[in-house]
Amino acid sequence: MNVAQRSEYFPEANHAGSSFLGRIAVVRLAIVGVLLMPISGCFVVELLLGKQIVHISVSPSGGEIAYVQFPNLVIVKSLDNGDEDICKIRVPLMTEEVHFTSDGAMVAVDQPEFSVTSSEASVERVVALYEVNTCELAREIPLQGLEDTTALAFSSDGSFLLRSSEQSDASHVQLDLMDGDTGDSIASWIYPNTHPISFALSGDNTLALVGMAQHLSQTEEGEVSDEHIGKAVLIQVPTGEIVREWVENENLGIRAVAISADGSTIAFKYYDGTLKTTHLPTGDTQTLQSTAQEFEAMLSTFDVFSRFEKLLLSPTGAYVYSHSLFDSERVLMHEVSSREKVHEFVYEEDLGDFEISPNGQTLVVGTEGGEIKVTDLIPILERN
Repeated sequence: MNVAQRSEYFPEANHAGSSFLGRIAVVRLAIVGVLLMPISGCFVVELLLGKQIVHISVSPSGGEIAYVQFPNLVIVKSLDNGDEDICKIRVPLMTEEVHFTSDGAMVAVDQPEFSVTSSEASVERVVALYEVNTCELAREIPLQGLEDTTALAFSSDGSFLLRSSEQSDASHVQLDLMDGDTGDSIASWIYPNTHPISFALSGDNTLALVGMAQHLSQTEEGEVSDEHIGKAVLIQVPTGEIVREWVENENLGIRAVAISADGSTIAFKYYDGTLKTTHLPTGDTQTLQSTAQEFEAMLSTFDVFSRFEKLLLSPTGAYVYSHSLFDSERVLMHEVSSREKVHEFVYEEDLGDFEISPNGQTLVVGTEGGEIKVTDLIPILERN
């Protein structure tokens, strides 16, 4: 198939060859140990960890991308002229997400703020807004919730944001709906005995879809069962009103969710790798089978594997894009109506993140080796 793919588009050398498990389970522990080291220690960490791309955002116009290059860089590039950085911002360690504002003039970065006293060190999370043209910090928004961000999403108009968070020594997840200008809380929910949750916002800023894996039961002795249920919540935003809350699957937890831009279609990926889409107005449901399901079910028992799963719907809900942590060098594209795999995008390295442009015509992939690869989807869409 002749797909117009611009591979090796933004080369960033120094492939560390680390896996998702290595980056999350090992690297984060290493970072905790060096937070209070001299600045030279930060350079050592950066050298050892390589240049993994861990989060990508595409601008509203589709002409620029921003991404977090682990462990401490945010880079903005033009898709038309990718040889030069529009902006390169050095950010604190443990920065994980970047999002364009609605006009594309700024990038909002979820980053930590460290404070050190003679007796202890503490970490709080803020959204730092940087001007794209100048790379300078414009302002900060304090984030509600717990210490570690597990997911973050902004409304397309910037009026509100949604954040899930957890504490390292707790077994619950907190979901916070906040004002986009002040960070003030609009609504907050706590889900006990729950793995890090997945959520997605519709492009029309009216609905948020939340999916989670909750432990099935808890004994009188306080022990938690290894079995999970898949629970889903549909929230009206920005009011925070719960539209519907239901058990989506009685036997399998939900690893990832997606919602189309118009809010008409929702998608789930369960712990065994199965994909399911539902058209909300009609209730029509399609189930798609992914590869290596038994391995995905096994891997999903580790908390570390549930955070970096990715599932996307095209703007109209016609196509679903998924990524398997077991087969982490591929992105699969399925047509929802036919349930058939339309294309398989295969790369030479493990993927750190991928994103679809707002018009659904471009796929942007970031690798664990620090490369951005851009694919024109129009030839594939035209064949279907």
